[in-house]
Amino acid sequence: MEFLKTYPDPRLDVYLGSAEHIRRALETLNHSRPDAVVSGIPFSTMPAEVGRKILHEIWSCRLPGGRFVAYQLMRRVTFLAPLLLGDPQVRLELRIVPPLRVYAWRKPA
Repeated sequence: MEFLKTYPDPRLDVYLGSAEHIRRALETLNHSRPDAVVSGIPFSTMPAEVGRKILHEIWSCRLPGGRFVAYQLMRRVTFLAPLLLGDPQVRLELRIVPPLRVYAWRKPA
């Protein structure tokens, strides 16, 4: 974590906290709503209610037309909030070990 805080790239802001509070993190860092959120959060390893809360927070903080991309080993993310997110675009990434599925959703404009 300390390394990331000292990384010399002005595009990088580091916030230590749960993704359940992404809106608070954006406010703390004085950022507007993001166009995209990319996540490697292991939704398959957490209680379903926590995963749903995280997805709701991510969805509600993004701009219309914005994207949410999750790279996952398991498909559980697609079952946590199908009414909120809708059907994802899915791609299997075979160039990494282990292979991951990449799920992408676009928030309607």
